[in-house]
Amino acid sequence: MQTSELRFGDIMAGLGSVIRSNAGLVLLATALIAMIDTVFDMTADKATSAGLGMFASVAISVFGQYHFVEALLPGYRAGTASRKRRYGSLFAAGFLGGLGVALGVVLLVVPGLYLAARWSISTPFIVAEDQASTQSLKSSWHATQDSGWTIFLVLLTLSMAGLAVFATATVIATLAGKQDNALVQSLLTNILVGLWLVGGWCLSVAIFQRLNPASGTYEAVFD
Repeated sequence: MQTSELRFGDIMAGLGSVIRSNAGLVLLATALIAMIDTVFDMTADKATSAGLGMFASVAISVFGQYHFVEALLPGYRAGTASRKRRYGSLFAAGFLGGLGVALGVVLLVVPGLYLAARWSISTPFIVAEDQASTQSLKSSWHATQDSGWTIFLVLLTLSMAGLAVFATATVIATLAGKQDNALVQSLLTNILVGLWLVGGWCLSVAIFQRLNPASGTYEAVFD
């Protein structure tokens, strides 16, 4: 079993291609995330909002991410279409990976971002290869072993860009006198969060496709 080394430009080109090819779906997913989160922010009290917000985030991450990635990888799932969808595996992989990334961030940020890079394509393995949670993390770790630091740089670059966009949007809202408008603040924040989540899902698909461009099964390429 062998792996492929990706370049920074390859990954960014792949991400751009995925977004352009699925622009309507990307906008729809972002709008739904922003709308749902904003409704919770504006209609629930603080205690209820925290609980419902967490539940909504988990639901979106599991169901929304699964179906979004599935829609972007129709040919890859052809051999597993008749099987039940592994929502539980996606939740478990996200939980386990999140713990590892959080620990890495606590240690010094860089380890957390590196772990995120190495586990970045666990979701496509679950969706396209019908893998369980721990197996998907292992497969992602192996598949990215030659490109881990490159993916790290991509994540770092996109993170810095995201922070810059958020800061710019905040300044614009402040200059426009909307900083005290709860609805505007919530909607703006949730749109950016939605773009970040959906962009991450697109990046995961882009990396997976770049590592496995010709076949619907990972083993066919790397075995």
